[in-house]
Amino acid sequence: MDQRWLEDGRCDGMEFIGRRHNDSTGDEGVEEFTFFDLQKQIADMKSKGIDTTYFEVDLQTKLALPFISPLMVLLAIPFALKRQLSGGLSLSFGIAMIIGFGYWVLAAFCVSLGHSGAMPSWLSAWTPNAIFALIGLFSFTAEE
Repeated sequence: MDQRWLEDGRCDGMEFIGRRHNDSTGDEGVEEFTFFDLQKQIADMKSKGIDTTYFEVDLQTKLALPFISPLMVLLAIPFALKRQLSGGLSLSFGIAMIIGFGYWVLAAFCVSLGHSGAMPSWLSAWTPNAIFALIGLFSFTAEE
């Protein structure tokens, strides 16, 4: 089904909240929706036959993002329990920055795969959390 996306946020005469992709017009984007508003919007769009892949990825991402904090704590515990390495505080800070940046890059990559449809929405949102949870569990159990 070929769909035309009009400038005012309508698709072939059907109004919907938000846009397929965020733009710089200052209008409300997908990130501004609450979880329940986005869930309702997806149901409305599906009933109209509109592809909701982009929105489903963002919905799953809204569920996955709050788990970043406990994951980072899980990753930090083994570093806190280790004996002092040469380099001390600066080395620990550098490792923490690399871990945080690595998570951010992996999450952005997986979400972009989900938005393009190359990866299922739930998998694209939860893969970074799963990978970093496994790394955290491994480093936690591998510690003396």
